[in-house]
Amino acid sequence: MKGGNKMKKIYATILSILVLGICFGGKSEVNASERNTLESGYYTIHPVNNPSLQVGTTDFTLINPDSEYQKFEFSYLSTKNAYYIGPQFAGMQTAAWNGVEGVGNLIWDHPDFVWDVPTPSKLWIIEKTDNGQFIIHNKKDESMVWDVNNYYANLGTKIKLEKLHDTSDVLRDAQTFILTKH
Repeated sequence: MKGGNKMKKIYATILSILVLGICFGGKSEVNASERNTLESGYYTIHPVNNPSLQVGTTDFTLINPDSEYQKFEFSYLSTKNAYYIGPQFAGMQTAAWNGVEGVGNLIWDHPDFVWDVPTPSKLWIIEKTDNGQFIIHNKKDESMVWDVNNYYANLGTKIKLEKLHDTSDVLRDAQTFILTKH
């Protein structure tokens, strides 16, 4: 049974390679690095497709610039390689995805901890693009990102979570933001 032993060795080798690949070779869906991509602190968030406006901290609506009272606090959690995003003056609140698609799915919620494990829907991965702009991914489903509703960044337009568009899609601009540190 020389051929049978040879097949067993080949099978064992292939299985070992697969197990090692699964254990040590897994990659994230997001092109964000495995480190802190943004310094913790206060930022205003501006849509790339209309940087003269900014995202308001009251209800994630585009507003006229107000860097004094409309800042978001980005707090990095090294244990999760992700951020909490909170409003500057609203105390213990964090941006969260409510799990559904469509306008109104980006909400304020209280940070909660279950045995010191943050809820993934309240955590964010900040991806820095090649041109220094940012895409904000939800940790629960990294394909869900902040998005200017209906692409047009006008005063009063809501920000929602939407599936990430391909880099060649013009709608990708509605998912890219300028973060300005204050």
